[in-house]
Amino acid sequence: MQKEKKLIIVGIDGVRTDCFEKAKTPNIDYLIKNGVYSNCMHIVSSKEKMEGADTLSGPGWSHILTGVWPNKHKVKNNTFENHDLNSYKDIFTRIKENNPKSYTASFVSWKPVYDNLVKNCDLKFLEDFTSYSDSVEDKDELVDNKITKEAVKVIRENKDLTAAFVYLHQVDAIGHLSGFSPQNHQYIKAIERCDHHTGQLIEALESRKNNDKEDWLILVVTDHGGWEKDHAQGSEKEEITNVFWVLNGHKFKGKELKTKCYLTDIAPTALSHFNYNISYKDFDGSVQLPEEK
Repeated sequence: MQKEKKLIIVGIDGVRTDCFEKAKTPNIDYLIKNGVYSNCMHIVSSKEKMEGADTLSGPGWSHILTGVWPNKHKVKNNTFENHDLNSYKDIFTRIKENNPKSYTASFVSWKPVYDNLVKNCDLKFLEDFTSYSDSVEDKDELVDNKITKEAVKVIRENKDLTAAFVYLHQVDAIGHLSGFSPQNHQYIKAIERCDHHTGQLIEALESRKNNDKEDWLILVVTDHGGWEKDHAQGSEKEEITNVFWVLNGHKFKGKELKTKCYLTDIAPTALSHFNYNISYKDFDGSVQLPEEK
């Protein structure tokens, strides 16, 4: 009997690759041990395709969730002004179109993503980090904790869940506050806290009543790295443009990716898990197929 295909994308904003590799991340390491890790994911393409888009979260998450570059989706900064996301649809809209009985969910703390990139999810949870005063102690961890708690509840209890997006913000926030640097202890600790939240999500997946009948693809991704206290206008800095991703699922176990990857590869790779009859020519990215080590 074929197992039911499921998807979860854990999006950790603003993780610089060398800092991720320095941090203690036992839960993501667990996914890597039984999956694939690639640290050659690129966040920009040719100047023609970028069309002046900045190395910011708005374009980054748009590349990730639509599989196309700014010359198509038109998201060039964090305002999402004059976007064309109705023509170039997000992963969750595509899942719903291909399987109307599917149930999709998103858990985010950044309202532009909530309003523009996951707007068609069946369940949309928003814990807006901009509503918190700067005087609130550990506000970024508090926000991510609430996001994770709500996601864990739905993952455990909703038997119909098909696909979920969980967005964790604190790494980017700490980077802007005190520096995207392997020497910044606070930034490294923020990565480690997000690893803890990822562990909670993994535990929730494994505790599902029908887990043995489900085939989960787990992706851990980030939208950009950083340099000093910023990442804007960073298309020439490898610390900003070269990021990582983790792919965990039965077809990735014991294998590796040997090709150069781009943020736009994430959406088609995720959708390919479901074996839908769709044309991947619509994407700028490609389905990344693992190879034997």
